[in-house]
Amino acid sequence: MSESGSSPKVLVVEQNSDIRGVVEHILQLAGYMTVGVASAIQAQELTARQLPDVILVDLGLVGIDGFKFARMLRASPLTQHIPLLGITSHPIEDDEVRAMAAGFDGLVSKPIQRVELLNAITSILGRDS
Repeated sequence: MSESGSSPKVLVVEQNSDIRGVVEHILQLAGYMTVGVASAIQAQELTARQLPDVILVDLGLVGIDGFKFARMLRASPLTQHIPLLGITSHPIEDDEVRAMAAGFDGLVSKPIQRVELLNAITSILGRDS
């Protein structure tokens, strides 16, 4: 977790490096610290070393998909409290029920829109922008 007064740390789990780069860039310009990884396994390894303040997860990850990864995070006492934001390439209505059941706190859709992303992060962190 971020120390008092420091920028929140956001873990971006997105297999597409271009999308991951865009998301990280948007967040960094807004004052967030970011770390990006391409898979749920990399994200698990990272969260074992340093807990982020929020995790953005592509629902369509190859291997361990975003839904399964969210359930894994929610099952662990170490990570169950971390806010999760899903990233979907489908209409939000198509994934919303399944995502919330898996433990996500919100969803944003691709293509990523700056305002939508920042509003969603602000909302789940419970802080003013």
